Amino acid sequence: LHDGLNLVNRWRLRSLVTKNVALQFKKMTHNLYLRAIIAYCARRKKGAGDYFSSAVYYYRAFIPRLFPLYDKAVYIDSDTILRADIGELFDMDLEGKTVLVTAGATQEALDPVRYLTNHSTGKMGYAIAKMAMLRGAEVTLVSGPTSIPYPPFVKVVPIKSARDMFEAVAANAPDSDFIFKAAAVADYTPAAYNDNKMKKKDGDLAIPLKRTQDILKYLGENRTPGQVICGFSMETENMLENSRTKLEKKNVDMICANNLKVAGAGFGVDTNVITLITKDNCVELPLQTKESAANAI
Repeated sequence: LHDGLNLVNRWRLRSLVTKNVALQFKKMTHNLYLRAIIAYCARRKKGAGDYFSSAVYYYRAFIPRLFPLYDKAVYIDSDTILRADIGELFDMDLEGKTVLVTAGATQEALDPVRYLTNHSTGKMGYAIAKMAMLRGAEVTLVSGPTSIPYPPFVKVVPIKSARDMFEAVAANAPDSDFIFKAAAVADYTPAAYNDNKMKKKDGDLAIPLKRTQDILKYLGENRTPGQVICGFSMETENMLENSRTKLEKKNVDMICANNLKVAGAGFGVDTNVITLITKDNCVELPLQTKESAANAI
């Protein structure tokens, strides 16, 4: 990286001579510095996702500062160039495929102040979206509220409620080759929404709930020919039995099951312990990062 920067600086001085040379400088230094960043991140990488995110970060952070006179077109298109360079280092076996991923929790509003939700952070779904993108797919990520940065080169559809997620999934599903429904969608929502804040009263409070639309069941009933659908099952008991029942009942191709009580699995952590269940097979994956698990899925 240091040698590359020295060379860049020497070319920078020469580029001031003529406009034509300056144009050549832009192209040459762009590629040189980009490849220096990729090499730097590759040496420090812990995993493919970490490496890719680091390359994007360094590239976006330093290119405009080092080359403030760059034409806007040069670094507007930098995402495409960066993806092409990094694509050489990944198995692009999903190129030409469309992938739909859901991630995170939903929020079911009681009133303008309160809502019902769960502990999902969206990490597993975001990992699947990122790794599918790195393998060449065109990815749409339907995401509940989360603090995770959006994956690069992924179309993100932000939603809040289970109804919002159903509508976004239904709109994108017909054009998707693969669907990974990793979101933790609420099974129930308040039967009525209060326009004003519910005031505290003496005694207990009962909140009537109604069933939300079953998104995975809808996908299974309305699947297109050749479409592959993968659901997720978070259990605390009878994991295999419950997941196999879900596989058959929802008419999907695979269930990714995990047990919240197993160390390293569950919400808010960077690792997972997943069992992949299909009609004819059951494969237990070892404890690994969620991005590694995403690749296996």
